[in-house]
Amino acid sequence: MATSSPRHNPDTFGLTRELAGILLAVGVIWGCVAAYVFLALSGMSAPVHRPPAILALFFAGPTLLVIASALVIWSRHLKLGSFLALAACVGLTALVAPHYLGLFYPKSLIRTNPSRGIIMAIIVLSADASAVLLLRRVTAF
Repeated sequence: MATSSPRHNPDTFGLTRELAGILLAVGVIWGCVAAYVFLALSGMSAPVHRPPAILALFFAGPTLLVIASALVIWSRHLKLGSFLALAACVGLTALVAPHYLGLFYPKSLIRTNPSRGIIMAIIVLSADASAVLLLRRVTAF
């Protein structure tokens, strides 16, 4: 009688790949936003010449999230990929969390449209939830 490995069980592994796909999309979006910010800051003033270490830290989070989700999607190192994805999502949340407070407590009297902040909060919180579910799902194997 053939037994199926829990790693390749179609009932459980499909959702794991979908969660990793969400994290991959968030990593690509985060990388594009980071590149846009870098290019926008370079265009506003003199070209920004940053040391390579600062650029590496600037793009470390999105790169880590993309690599982690690729490890999970290709089912190479599921646990390592899920731990790296959780670490990258914690970094993203720490980077974006101070902006959440502006949604609830406006700092100025000028009314602004909070839709961008709400969309950003939804994306980041969905990535956090996906990373936690992915870690729980992979460590259950």
